[in-house]
Amino acid sequence: MCVESVRWPVLAVAILASLVGSQAIISGTFSIINQSQSLGCFPRVKVVHTSEKIHGQIYIPEINWMLMILCIAVAVGFRDTKRMGNASGKVIYFELLKIFQWEIQTTKTFAFFSPTVIRCIIYTISFSKQCQIS
Repeated sequence: MCVESVRWPVLAVAILASLVGSQAIISGTFSIINQSQSLGCFPRVKVVHTSEKIHGQIYIPEINWMLMILCIAVAVGFRDTKRMGNASGKVIYFELLKIFQWEIQTTKTFAFFSPTVIRCIIYTISFSKQCQIS
């Protein structure tokens, strides 16, 4: 898939990107839980403030454990990085579709995206038949 001369730099960039992405998910989850807790929309959990100087740096042990368990469950559930990548692509595609439907009138969006949605459904059905485990 990758030319041998750029394999290691590409690997390094991919590792750094995954670190940045995972940190963003963790930080965002902690912030959302903290704000929800402040508004009374989430049960009380232990919030640890990790810095005395910087306001907003928090750590929530229970949420961290739940994120770890969910990540392991997803990895075990898909059993393959190709399946995980395909699922991720489908989720992104349908989320973008929902955003467009929200911002544009529904009839215009449906007329524009219906051929694409039909192709995606056909692809999903054919892919699921190929990936059946016997």
